[in-house]
Amino acid sequence: MTNIRKNIAANTRFFMDHQKITFTELQAITQFGTTTIESILSGNGARGITIVTLESLASALNVAPGDLVDDWQESEEKN
Repeated sequence: MTNIRKNIAANTRFFMDHQKITFTELQAITQFGTTTIESILSGNGARGITIVTLESLASALNVAPGDLVDDWQESEEKN
């Protein structure tokens, strides 16, 4: 079973690294608090991510929300 929170965390870190966006820059772009971003990046947040948060995060990273949710990185590693 896919852990969506882990996918979002891994994919967010990937796109941040790929686009050279720092934690502080992501925080400024999204206007999310430190706790929210830490929760997203850890994939272990007590509460799930809302659709609005996912859309804001995807917009900040210039990707589609599905790019953050999908387990495409895992699929590429298997090939």
